[in-house]
Amino acid sequence: MAGFDALVRARLKPAYPDADTAFTLVHTTYFDSPTLLSFSDYINQRPVRFKVRIRQYAPNGVWQNPCVSFAEIKRSENGVSKKERFQLSSNGLRTLLQGDAVTLTPDEEALNRSIGKERLAQRIELLNGLMSHHRLRPMVTVSYRRTAYEDGTMRVTVDTNLAWEALVAPPPTLAELMSQEQSWVYVEKMEQDYRRISGSIVEVKHRECLPDWLIQYMEDNQLVERSFSKYCWSQTQSLRRVLGEVARE
Repeated sequence: MAGFDALVRARLKPAYPDADTAFTLVHTTYFDSPTLLSFSDYINQRPVRFKVRIRQYAPNGVWQNPCVSFAEIKRSENGVSKKERFQLSSNGLRTLLQGDAVTLTPDEEALNRSIGKERLAQRIELLNGLMSHHRLRPMVTVSYRRTAYEDGTMRVTVDTNLAWEALVAPPPTLAELMSQEQSWVYVEKMEQDYRRISGSIVEVKHRECLPDWLIQYMEDNQLVERSFSKYCWSQTQSLRRVLGEVARE
């Protein structure tokens, strides 16, 4: 990935809410059930699956107090992904991290005026329903450094310095069961791809065809499109630790 960031900077504009921002630190808390339903659904590529997470942002690496935090629900149905999110107040963040139901308070309303009260209430209801039905709890956290660029038709993000932390260690019996599933080869391939690109993850969202300069860069560096889940990667490291294998943080 040498030189890719400079290549993108020369062609796209920085994409941050504040013009003074050069990069953002992102801290994500992923939720899952006691049986790791979200993890299992992903590695088995089940057509209907979901993911619940909290994302927090530190522009230029400076954490504000309170920091900007969003609850996000990402659902995939037969290849079509949909993400819904809303900003959390300090109390809402604390409540969700404890595994309790989030309530629609004036603070949440004030932070999410662009969504509107009705849509906000629907998103909170959806989140609470998933949390309760699947007994979701915070499982792992992932932190990384992100640079973001766009030009109106395309958005490119570059994530580096991934680090993870297990909040809940899976039971040894569950770790053993997961590692013996046929789909375990999927996470091994993901790990191999991650090592091959030296820890840089590039995501490209585009409405039109990829530009020639990006296609040329991919060809010159023998890069191909791959699916990568930060949650899947981090939970795999947590499972490996439980199994007594070497895990890299």
